[in-house]
Amino acid sequence: MAIIYVVAVIYILVTNLTNIPSMIGTIFSQAFGGKEIFGGTFGAIVMNGVRRGLFSNEAGSGKFKLCSSSSYR
Repeated sequence: MAIIYVVAVIYILVTNLTNIPSMIGTIFSQAFGGKEIFGGTFGAIVMNGVRRGLFSNEAGSGKFKLCSSSSYR
């Protein structure tokens, strides 16, 4: 199965050999634009806020068993 996949990939690359440079240029031009940088920054800010909200208390973190076992004599 893997051999069929590799052969298919090589066939597709060889038949589209002239389109590869423009494809790589399109990938870089659409990956590093202003809108993309803004989207990545906004996503990182949202992830940081959600992370702070989730870990602001210990609900659901499983530390109750640890606390109750350490206080038992």
